Amino acid sequence: MRKTIYDKNMEALGNRCSGLKEALMSAETDSSRFRECSVHAELYDTGERSVLIAAKEDGPAYQLDSMYRSDLAPWVWGEQMQIDHQVYMPKYIFFGVGNGSLLRILLEHSDDTLRVIVYEPYLLFFKELIGLCDYTDLFADQRVEWIVEDVPHVFEEFIYRFADFRDLNKLYYQPYPNYRNLFFKEQHDTRWNVQLFHNSVQATQDVLMRYGKQYFTNTIRNMADLVQTKSLIDLYQKMPKEMPFIMVASGPSLDKNIDELKGLKGRAFIMAADSALRVLLKHGIVPDMFVSVDAQKNQKHFEYPGVENIPIFTDGTNNYQTLLKIKAPKFFMNDMNPHVNHFLAKRGILLPNFSSGGSVANDGYALASAMGFETIILVGQDLAYTDNKTHSQESVRGEWKLDVNEFIHDEADGYYGGKVKTSHEFQLYQKWFEEEIPKHPECHTINATEGGVLIRGAENMPLSEAIARYCTKEYDIDEILNSIEDAFDNETKRDLIAYLQQAPEELTEIRRRAKNAIRDYEKIIEIAYSGKTKQGELKRLLAKTGEVSRLMEKEPVMFYIQNEMQETTHDQLQQVYAAKETAREELIYTAKLGKEYLEVAVRTIDRCMPEIELYMGKLSEIVV
Repeated sequence: MRKTIYDKNMEALGNRCSGLKEALMSAETDSSRFRECSVHAELYDTGERSVLIAAKEDGPAYQLDSMYRSDLAPWVWGEQMQIDHQVYMPKYIFFGVGNGSLLRILLEHSDDTLRVIVYEPYLLFFKELIGLCDYTDLFADQRVEWIVEDVPHVFEEFIYRFADFRDLNKLYYQPYPNYRNLFFKEQHDTRWNVQLFHNSVQATQDVLMRYGKQYFTNTIRNMADLVQTKSLIDLYQKMPKEMPFIMVASGPSLDKNIDELKGLKGRAFIMAADSALRVLLKHGIVPDMFVSVDAQKNQKHFEYPGVENIPIFTDGTNNYQTLLKIKAPKFFMNDMNPHVNHFLAKRGILLPNFSSGGSVANDGYALASAMGFETIILVGQDLAYTDNKTHSQESVRGEWKLDVNEFIHDEADGYYGGKVKTSHEFQLYQKWFEEEIPKHPECHTINATEGGVLIRGAENMPLSEAIARYCTKEYDIDEILNSIEDAFDNETKRDLIAYLQQAPEELTEIRRRAKNAIRDYEKIIEIAYSGKTKQGELKRLLAKTGEVSRLMEKEPVMFYIQNEMQETTHDQLQQVYAAKETAREELIYTAKLGKEYLEVAVRTIDRCMPEIELYMGKLSEIVV
């Protein structure tokens, strides 16, 4: 029996993407399991050949092919991608495959360093395409990954595995011609996700460049507290969901309603931003927990008597001086430390991680929504310069003599209507709330700030009314907090300590291999300058240095060293794939960069080793 185009495509797809093939087979028997697609494709007979077209139901048809010069059209479309002027190791995200011609041109004129994601928004539409167009060569190409929205893998997560900071200058997004018209919203959302990825990775790298050294110090010195962290999972399970959660930030409006928070002990779970701690304690209000995740937080926030007895919601990168002060239980979220997570993953254990918009109030809200609190009340969440103030007058920052005009960049809709003065930073926090609140319809979010910006999705309500309506029942919150178990049982703690204490030995071995690779890079540079043909020797040396480079990137224990060296290697990471005029020049340039990077790594290991040995050694003092 002669195989159809669909059969051939399915066979080729099965060799690369078995999950996608299984989904397509499921759609053959029950298409209702997948999202309906209002766009349909077909082949249109022009007389000389068939052309791929697609149309929305009751809408105009769009060509996914050229009516005339099908061989020339991809080149015209591809000019904007500059496929004949590619950088080294480019990465493309294609929104849609169409008839495959544009992707085919890119693959034909690219080397093995190219990587491509092809993203189709609907499985049922993709199913129609593979019955019309022969993609067998595209499915077989190892440089291409295929993602279809309806299949269980999330594009936003996949892209973080696909690219990193070094790829930002060579990451291209390309919608297939006319996919914009056929899938306007889906294309807009995908492009936005790519932009968010770019912004997030750049922002993270900028933060690491500024605070990497502090992250290293904090992470190492906070390790004993992390090993003994209380369980957020147990907290989720034991905390009554009907109890209201109040997130207190330190905006200027906190001053006018601070007294409303008095007498609430036991009638609501009060979470304080670290900057609001002093304000609350001055008024005799002891929060049930506070959140602090700042690597360089000013310690004046924690000098008021009583702070040491308040439980903290934090992570491993938080200022270690803060955690030294806190004697109450500590609840660690996942700060994505790959060294610790490597151990935990093998045990099937995962510290919870949260979506954060950058402020501690964002983190507090993320915890509350994850815990499923039915009512979340925001207080002091101005995100604006109310009455030309930056913070509550009784907070640390409120005492500073600052010119507010230095911070004001924009205006936003106000809580009471009209416009209020705000900043780019505040607007990021506001946008996070407005995107996060709709994701948790089970949580009723009330903005009781009574000032500042309007946070869409939250119900505006005076704090006194919110308290009278929702804070009516008594709970023994202290008893609940005191009953929370440790996140790790004793056996896990012992094994984790033993694992962490292997770090110095592992880094010593990495240092040895890095030193050897430095000598290999010197040989590569010598051969390249000599002009002698030693392809076999070069291939061997490049393989050895490449193996060490992968080790430096992927070995979990290198996380600590990479944090410490971020400031030094930031520019190197951006330049590592810069193209040169000739292969010889590129070889010399790349080898020199590789050698310099390893030299920095060796010096950083030498500098960090005493600190790592000291604080990993102190883990033995933990009584298990």
